[in-house]
Amino acid sequence: VQEEIADRIAARLVAQVDHESLRRAKRRAPASLDAYELVLRGRELHGRATEAGTIAARAMFDRAIAADPNYATAHAWQAFTIQRGFTHHWGEPRGRAALAPALAHAQRAAELEPDSPLCLSRLAFVLTLHGRTEEAIEIARAAVRLNPCAYDSRADYAMILGNGGQPAEAVRQFRIVLA
Repeated sequence: VQEEIADRIAARLVAQVDHESLRRAKRRAPASLDAYELVLRGRELHGRATEAGTIAARAMFDRAIAADPNYATAHAWQAFTIQRGFTHHWGEPRGRAALAPALAHAQRAAELEPDSPLCLSRLAFVLTLHGRTEEAIEIARAAVRLNPCAYDSRADYAMILGNGGQPAEAVRQFRIVLA
């Protein structure tokens, strides 16, 4: 019980820090934003879960990557926005044409930060879209092991398990996310 409470507190603190950082970034002029702030704004736009938000997020992540080509988090989130070109047909490229650039960004993110749950779970999800399910499951499992409090990574792991024919374990993982 203590471990579960500690996990929840840690997850909430991370969310609160991100929220405060985003609030400060919104006060700055877009021309003066650094890569970190661009990613924060991009994440907020991405979180709107609309085509317009996704396209605007992609532009923010492009700017972040241009400002810092070795910023793994920017590549991971860019993989996510490009992946929506496949899953939702939002933005360009669309359909199957989105798979290769999404994978390239996800692989670059994981290469830059191999111990990042975000980078690994993004790579795992994109690998699933490529039909590389077993590899995706192993990478997603590693992401959860790195940080059991990273609920987004655990949710990705659950979706990948479900897609990989392991519905009982997928449900168990989703229950942990929702607890």
